[in-house]
Amino acid sequence: MKKKLFLILALIFFQPIFLLAKNNSYNSDGSLKNFENSSDLVPVENQNIDVKKSEKNFKYIKEKNEKLKNLVEEQVFRDYKVTIYFNEESSNGLLEILKKGKKVFSKNGYKFRIGSINQNKTKDNLIKMGADITGDGKSDLVVSEWTGGAHSDFIYYIFTIDKEFKLFDVIYAGSGDLAYFKDIDNDSILEFVGNDWTFSYWNECFANSPAPDIILKIQDGKYRLSLKLMAKSLPPENEEIAIINKVNKIIIDSNENKVLPSKIWKYMLELIYTGHPNEAINFLDKLSIDKEKKRLFIKDFITQLKKSNYWEFLKKSLKESAFKNFI
Repeated sequence: MKKKLFLILALIFFQPIFLLAKNNSYNSDGSLKNFENSSDLVPVENQNIDVKKSEKNFKYIKEKNEKLKNLVEEQVFRDYKVTIYFNEESSNGLLEILKKGKKVFSKNGYKFRIGSINQNKTKDNLIKMGADITGDGKSDLVVSEWTGGAHSDFIYYIFTIDKEFKLFDVIYAGSGDLAYFKDIDNDSILEFVGNDWTFSYWNECFANSPAPDIILKIQDGKYRLSLKLMAKSLPPENEEIAIINKVNKIIIDSNENKVLPSKIWKYMLELIYTGHPNEAINFLDKLSIDKEKKRLFIKDFITQLKKSNYWEFLKKSLKESAFKNFI
């Protein structure tokens, strides 16, 4: 009895589906329809389908899924969203900044980070997204970039993310992964502390190449070298005497004195960058170097120094010193 009841119910349920399939699949004479020539099939070009739009949407979804797979970091502040991607396979990084969902900035590179590359030196709350680090009363954003490879460059991008969006400034920090932001003079505006890497590999290996400390302060709406904040007292006399003795020994022991030791320009750069250019050039007079060699060295030294990003700021103080004849 139960078996018969089941069969009756099954017949009642499946019969409409069977008839629908039959009506759509067979001609009136019972022969199978030829779908290739059937008028029941509407060609794509005659259908209300935007093929190009569909392909574009598919491509967008595919790219979006690929991005999400490579997502490294994302932060939101008011109308702004900052997203960083990195593809391990291709070693390509991408920085994107959106305002109200619309892209206002993007950059391809190697590795990016919201804030500072060096987290140990710069406290995150100092340059957190939305903090006013430039003192203009507007919200800011700091993004750092590492270009990759040995002795590669580090770059810092400072953006204004307020009612208006703009790239406030770009700081090229050279090989300085130890650079950081700090309020040096307690005016609630952050300075940038780093190094000048102009003398990297100049007559010396990278490990022994001097890179004097620098401080950049916002002046005329940009980060510029501040010799005032960099000024220091002269080193103790016994420190200079020790350097002179070491250098003279190297000069005497070296074969024909062809290349002067890097300790010379390391000490000279320290003096120049802390406000003592006269003492820097006078330092050479205390070494076992003849006049002609000294002249040629100063000429080459200034030629290299002119390549610095901060030359325009250094030039003024050098022109007012004994270096003036070589500028």
